[in-house]
Amino acid sequence: MKKRNLKHEVIRSMSSVQKRFLIQLERKLSDGTTYYLSEDLDILMTKVERKKFNKWIGGQTICVTDKGEFGYYSWDVESFLNLIRKGTPTYFD
Repeated sequence: MKKRNLKHEVIRSMSSVQKRFLIQLERKLSDGTTYYLSEDLDILMTKVERKKFNKWIGGQTICVTDKGEFGYYSWDVESFLNLIRKGTPTYFD
């Protein structure tokens, strides 16, 4: 039997804007840049979106947090979600 994670269940019931706001309150680099961890993406994205994101993120820069964890810059995650959910094109430097 899978252990229930009440925090994740509550977060999953929130709107995407509420989720992003909640997660970003906790996730800032020392310079103030916001990011998401892999576990955050599991909450923000469906399994299909996550699979597409893993392919899309290839070649993008990721960050290393102050704790040594790998993170995904918020602007990359949000650009991807806007591409998938709203059809907004992404542009690369």
